[in-house]
Amino acid sequence: MNNYVTLRGFVGSSPERITRKDSKDPIGCKFRLGVSDSYRDREGNWVERESQWVTVKCWGRLGMNVYHSIKKGDPVLSVGRIGQEEWADTLTGQNRASLFLVASAVGADLNHCMTFRAQSFETQEKAAITGENEEKEKKIALLESGEYEIVTGEELLIGEEAPF
Repeated sequence: MNNYVTLRGFVGSSPERITRKDSKDPIGCKFRLGVSDSYRDREGNWVERESQWVTVKCWGRLGMNVYHSIKKGDPVLSVGRIGQEEWADTLTGQNRASLFLVASAVGADLNHCMTFRAQSFETQEKAAITGENEEKEKKIALLESGEYEIVTGEELLIGEEAPF
C-alpha cells in the first residue's frame, strides 16, 4: 500500500538539477517548498501558522519538466511519498535526519494563478528533431487567418475541409 501526501505552498528556491556523481547528465531536480496554513480564530480573524519548509525531489521526465517550468515564488501543488535522509553533522558529529517529498506530480495551484499548457520539454525536443512542429505551424497559420477555428475542443473548418 502506498501512502501519498499532497503539499500546497509556494516555491522557495529555484529548482536545482540533480546529477550523478560520475556524470553531469541531469537525472532530476529538487526545490524548497514553503507550506503554511491559516485558520479563523473564535473572533473570526485569520491566523497564519508558521511556514514549514520541505525539500521536494523530482526524478526523470517530471524532474526535467519541473526544472524548466517553475521558479521561486510560484504557487504549486506537489503529490508524492515522504522520504528521509540521514547524515552525520561534520561540525558536531551528531547524527541528523530530514524529511523530503519524492514527487510523483507537481502542478500549478490554480487558486493563485492561471496557466497555459505547453508540450513537455522532452516532447518539444523530439518534435524539433523529427519536424513534427511544421504541421502545427500550418494549423496555427490557418487559425490566425480565420479559415479554421477550434470550438469547445472540436476543430471546425469555416467553409471547407482542413488540408491536413
